[in-house]
Parts: sequence; C-alpha cells; structure tokens
Amino acid sequence: MSMIYKSQVTEDSPRAVREMLKTLARLAGEREDDAARWATTLNDAESKHQRSRTTDTWKRLNDEARIARSKADTARHLLIQAWLAAGYDDEGRRWISYTEAERFADAMIKVALAERCTSGLSLDLDDVFTGRIEVN
Repeated sequence: MSMIYKSQVTEDSPRAVREMLKTLARLAGEREDDAARWATTLNDAESKHQRSRTTDTWKRLNDEARIARSKADTARHLLIQAWLAAGYDDEGRRWISYTEAERFADAMIKVALAERCTSGLSLDLDDVFTGRIEVN
C-alpha cells in the first residue's frame, strides 16, 4: 500500500517560499547530474581497463566523483531542510514529517533532472505545489 502525499505549500503560499524550493531543487538536480556524469566517467575508465593511466589521473577521477556526490548529497539535504522549514502552518504547527520532506525533495529533484534532459517536458516544478504531481 502506498500513500499519496499532497503538499500544503500550494500556489497560495508565499511566492518566495515556492521560488526558494524550486531554486534549491534545480541546484540539487544540477548537482545530481554532475555526480552521475562523474560516476559514469569513472565507471567507463574502469570498464575500459584504463586504470593503467597515471596514478595521479586515476586519483583525480576518484576525487572528482567523490566531491560531485558529496555536493549532490548536500544540495538534497538543503532542499529537505527547506521543505521542513516551509512546513509550518499559520499557527506554528508542523504539517510535514522528515520522510514527507524527503519525498517532496526527491520528486522535485527528479523533475529538475527531467527539465535538464528532456526538451518539451510538460511538467514543471510548480506542479508539485498544484498537485499535478502526486508524491508517494
């Protein structure tokens, strides 16, 4: 059984909150894309047995892949924290759990990645707020 989560950060929420979440999602998507690219480069080098390259080159590839993954993880964490910060109602009650914040963050990152990779995409980050994208 899967639950569908609806964002209480809606189109009626302050624009600054929505824009902050969208900006962080785009950053996280960019960082995730970079991490995937470096991981692919490293994997290609390993699969082609290019490990015979100089130790410095191999170490640099490993370091770049590790740094890119760290940046992607940090950007995702910032987006989750932003969702948690935005997840209070007018009376100061939190309406979002950490797990829900993770799900919304991951959904936004996937949309941001899709926006980067797919021309003519009919989804937008605003769709998380309108309910067009259901997060489960």
